[in-house]
Amino acid sequence: MRAVVYERALPLTTRKPPVTTARPDGACAIHGGIALALRDVFSGQGIARMLVDDRKG
Repeated sequence: MRAVVYERALPLTTRKPPVTTARPDGACAIHGGIALALRDVFSGQGIARMLVDDRKG
């Protein structure tokens, strides 16, 4: 995972990135799910779906 971070991130952010494992307290899964949902909703396709649905209503 660290190699992918170094490969995809900007040079300034990869000087000492804090790549660690998550604690299994349940909140990590919730935050990850929210992040995935937001990425989908605010993607180009997600916004297009909202606009099409809004016109139908």
